[in-house]
Amino acid sequence: MEHIKPIYLILLASVLFLRAGCNPTLSVLDFVVVNQTSGSLEIHVQGSNTHNDFISEDTKLKVWSNNSEGRSGENLIQGQQEIPFDSLIIWNGENELYLKDFTNIELWEGTLVSKNFGIFELIVVDDDF
Repeated sequence: MEHIKPIYLILLASVLFLRAGCNPTLSVLDFVVVNQTSGSLEIHVQGSNTHNDFISEDTKLKVWSNNSEGRSGENLIQGQQEIPFDSLIIWNGENELYLKDFTNIELWEGTLVSKNFGIFELIVVDDDF
């Protein structure tokens, strides 16, 4: 058996190190509705999965969680250009519909919680109906 020259070992170690360093960062963005109205809300979300929920006043509800590869830090929040689900319908206790366009990312307040975790909050108030 021949001896492997040290230079080949160094090259192999370098390739393995660089390969391991190229794994994309997996980050998570949660999309949350914050109910700051004087009553409960009914929320219908549609995307790759669909669900209905009720949320009482002064509470929050995570309506979507989105995994993202390759973005982290401030770019995680600033790089989010669109809403990752198809439909968000919100009714108040008087059966009035939420009037604002949920797809406008400017309505969602983005907060970086950690390098790989961020939250976008849609704050809903009585005047939004």
